[in-house]
Amino acid sequence: MDPKPRQVPSAPPNAEDASQKPVADIVTDQAAVLQEEAKVQSRAALDKLQAEAETTFDKSRREIAEQISTVSRALRGGGKELREHHLASFAVYPEQMAERVEDVSAYLRERDKDAMRRDFESSLERDPVLVLGGLAALGAAGMWYLKRRQRTLAKPNKARPTGSSTNITTPTSQNRGL
Repeated sequence: MDPKPRQVPSAPPNAEDASQKPVADIVTDQAAVLQEEAKVQSRAALDKLQAEAETTFDKSRREIAEQISTVSRALRGGGKELREHHLASFAVYPEQMAERVEDVSAYLRERDKDAMRRDFESSLERDPVLVLGGLAALGAAGMWYLKRRQRTLAKPNKARPTGSSTNITTPTSQNRGL
């Protein structure tokens, strides 16, 4: 028995006429199709990453705005304490600072990333020294915070000593002269 010769397909299924088209052209066409598919997939991955970055930025922006609002509330509480202790002339300062801090918080809550970028660029064009100085101060504050946090996390969490080793005076019979 003679085995039948195996038939080899002469062209890919979507080729028009393989006998008229050289192999190099077929490979070039397929490479172009693969290249286009890679572009589409890359663009989809990039769009997904960009959307995730925007979501993360928005979430962080809202969290920072809330933390700044907390600072503002604390400053207002300090002003209230000063007023309650008949130090109204000093209460003005923390209240003014609270207003400015709340302005920053509102700015972060209300502006999107594009508006913030435009504001930054505009400020940089108007007064570059002030912006760069502010960035340097912000960087220094950030480093201070990170170093402090690192030291806090590195220390073991020990209970605070109680008793006579603290200098806190508590109302006892000795303090009242009883």
